[in-house]
Amino acid sequence: MIKRAFLFYYLSRAVLSMPIAFLVMGVTWKAMIVGAVFWGMFVWYLHSGWFQLDKEHPVFPLRRDAYGREVQRKALIMALLVVAMGSLLSWFPIPLPISNSVILAVGVAVFFLSEWYLLLRA
Repeated sequence: MIKRAFLFYYLSRAVLSMPIAFLVMGVTWKAMIVGAVFWGMFVWYLHSGWFQLDKEHPVFPLRRDAYGREVQRKALIMALLVVAMGSLLSWFPIPLPISNSVILAVGVAVFFLSEWYLLLRA
């Protein structure tokens, strides 16, 4: 599965994944697992067939076609709607307070899940 032509992509995403995981979770063994999961998702995106691959740019080889851009737009709209509705709910007095970080995390999850659903559906 790992191709030599994309070695720079793999290394750059590993260098990107681990610091993000350490920033989010601190320097722990759990952060290393989360970083490995992030890196695995980058590798999955590369080999999923959802994107066109441009071998002339080894660090940034993924290119979206028209369908990929449409899927990304729909997922982004869905995530923004979830974040907007969550923000509105946090202004009203309800029994369970909703923090902004939870709203943002749900929005990110909605973006990726809706994008994956739309791409897998095709």
